[in-house]
Order: sequence, then structure tokens, then C-alpha cells
Amino acid sequence: MAEGSGKTLLVISLMEGEGKSTVAANLALAFAQKSKKVILIDCDTTAPAINELMGLSRPKDLQLRSFTLGYSGEVEPLWSKEYGMYLLPARPMRGAVEFFLGGAMEAMLVSLARKMDYIILDAPPVMAGPETECLSALAQKVLFVV
Repeated sequence: MAEGSGKTLLVISLMEGEGKSTVAANLALAFAQKSKKVILIDCDTTAPAINELMGLSRPKDLQLRSFTLGYSGEVEPLWSKEYGMYLLPARPMRGAVEFFLGGAMEAMLVSLARKMDYIILDAPPVMAGPETECLSALAQKVLFVV
């Protein structure tokens, strides 16, 4: 991604098991290794994978829904010293479409865009439901993993 061409990248795939989360994590790691300030946000509310991929325990107090709804711009997501990037894990949740369209997610992304060089969103598979379509309206670039 060229500098200034869009900070928010949505990583999608058609079905589960196509390597979307792995690609998203590796892309975020590549940016972090180039000393870019990057956040990897797990938006896959059907089967979150970033916790496991990044070797995180599931934090009870920090996950996508609670962080976004309480986001004030002062709180930082989880900093991973090991990977040199920020992480925002998710849990399975009901009402994800309403959540993504409700405005809190967009407000958080706008605020994070002021602080981060890149925002990588790991989306649910397209076939899992309409969540990915909702998220595509919030991203400037989309990477389709096949």
C-alpha cells in the first residue's frame, strides 16, 4: 500500500479456512517491521482468530465491542511488544451488523487513523453473512484472499 493511499485495509475471503486471518496478521507484522504504527483489529465476530494466531489469552475487559463502545480516544488498544504493533481482539457476538453500522466503529476508526499509519481489519468470511459488506464501507482498501 502506497503512503497516503488509504490507512484502513479490510482483509476478506469468501469462506472460512482460506487464510484470511493469517494474511491480515502477516501484513500487519510486515508494516510493524518497517517501523509503521499499525493496529490489527479482529472484526470476525463469527469465528475470531487473531487471539490464537498472535498467542494471546482472551482478555475479558478488552475486546472489539467493549473497546469501541467505550472509546474516548484516550484509551489505547493492546500493545504487543513482541510484535511491535497494537491488537484489538474480538469475541463472537450477536448483532454485529447493527454494531458495525451504529457509528461507534466508524468513530473509532476515524480517531485511530489520526494515530496509526495503518489499520488492518480482519473481517468475517463473505459467506458468513452481511457483516463484511458493512465493514467494506468503513475501509479505504479491500484485500480479497482466495
